[in-house]
Amino acid sequence: MSTPTSIEEIVARIEAVHDQFTDALALIDDSRLQEARLPGGRSGKDVLAHLTFWDRRLLHAIAPQDGPHAFRLAPPLIADIPYNEQWADVVNERIFHINRGRDIATIKDEFARTCVDLRETVRALTEHDVFDPNGLSALLGEPFLPMLTGAYEHYEDHLPDLQIVADCRGANGV
Repeated sequence: MSTPTSIEEIVARIEAVHDQFTDALALIDDSRLQEARLPGGRSGKDVLAHLTFWDRRLLHAIAPQDGPHAFRLAPPLIADIPYNEQWADVVNERIFHINRGRDIATIKDEFARTCVDLRETVRALTEHDVFDPNGLSALLGEPFLPMLTGAYEHYEDHLPDLQIVADCRGANGV
C-alpha cells in the first residue's frame, strides 16, 4: 500500500485492521487464546498484550501522561532499557513476562480500550502533527509518520498469529 497522505486515511487503515482483529478474536474462545500455540511459547493472549503495549507506547509518544517534557519514545515501563539494536527484542521480552500471568479478561479489556483510545487520539491529530517535520517529529526527534503507520502495519503482521491460534492444529501442525 502507498504511504497515507491524510489523517482520515490513517484512521481508516487503523479501523480496518482493528475490525479484522476483532472479527478474528470473536472466533477464538478464551481457553484457546491462552494456549501456547505460537513460536517462543507465546499465546494469542500474549499477542494482545504485545499489541496493547506498543499502541500505548504510541499514545505516550503523542501525549505522555507525565507531561509534555517526558521522554516520549519510552514510557516509564521501559525507560530503563538501553536504546540499541536489541532494544525492541528486550522490550518485547519484558512485556511478555509482565503479562504472562495476567488473566485473559483483563488483557482483552485493555486491548479493546487501547484500540478505541488509539483511534480517537489519531483522529484528533492535525495534518501538522503528522506530516510537518516541525510537528510531532520535532518533539520525538525522529519521523512520526512511520511510527503512526506502524500501528496498523503491526496488526497486519500479527493477523497470521490469530489464524494459527484459531487453527486446531496449532503452529506445529499438531
